Amino acid sequence: MHDSEETSSNNNDGESEEVDHELEKIRLKRMESLLRQQQKSQRPNNGFSQQDKIRVVLQAIMTPEAFRYYLSIKDRDENLANRILQILLPPSVLQQLDLLIQYLSQGMLRSNIIDMLQIQQLERKILGIGPKITVKKRDGESTDLNSFLKNNHK
Repeated sequence: MHDSEETSSNNNDGESEEVDHELEKIRLKRMESLLRQQQKSQRPNNGFSQQDKIRVVLQAIMTPEAFRYYLSIKDRDENLANRILQILLPPSVLQQLDLLIQYLSQGMLRSNIIDMLQIQQLERKILGIGPKITVKKRDGESTDLNSFLKNNHK
């Protein structure tokens, strides 16, 4: 009876070693695939320049109308466009463009989150243009609210 117990425990040890070996193989395969995926994401995408990558990211995060407006700003004032770009994509984000593009392509980040109004607000903030309310008079003349109130209270 003692011999049969010893035999069954040897069988269990052999089975557990086999299971452990299989688990180890699965873990190794999983680690290798994760390493490959990480290296793939860290490998720079040599097919595109930095400017191309920035354009792809901007097109993804802006609505089409906002992107067209940004391009029109870029055409008329390159410095203003660069300042807007620095606000939207700070240097810490620019260092991770490949990863950001990968996340966007996998649908892990929302797209079209910046609309034209937000770009206009950034433009006005950078240029130092404050909010302005205009009042149109009956004769068709328009003035800002501040001037209108000053003139009417005299």
